[in-house]
Amino acid sequence: MDAAHAGEKRRILWDSALKGFGLVVHPSGAKSDVVRYYTPSGRARRMKLGAHGELTPDRARKQAADVLASLRAGHDLLTEREDQRQAVTFAELIPIYRERHLSKRKPSTVAD
Repeated sequence: MDAAHAGEKRRILWDSALKGFGLVVHPSGAKSDVVRYYTPSGRARRMKLGAHGELTPDRARKQAADVLASLRAGHDLLTEREDQRQAVTFAELIPIYRERHLSKRKPSTVAD
């Protein structure tokens, strides 16, 4: 998989052992481990597991198998993740922003 090249178009190389697990190879040379599945309504979804090389191929395959098992149990992780992102209001983001970003700045910068 490390020697895979995309050429001019993005390619997806599917694993022969685990249906739905694959490697996306971009023309830039970037690679990502992904899992593809279909929602109960028939919508195709593809979830990025991570950049190729961050996980060993065996670990990425295991993670894909876990995602697919979770789907069979009724948990769509992408939809749950999207729901969590949409659940935060702007008013709720302000304290998070202050804690994560402004706490690292000088008082004069925070005042501006």
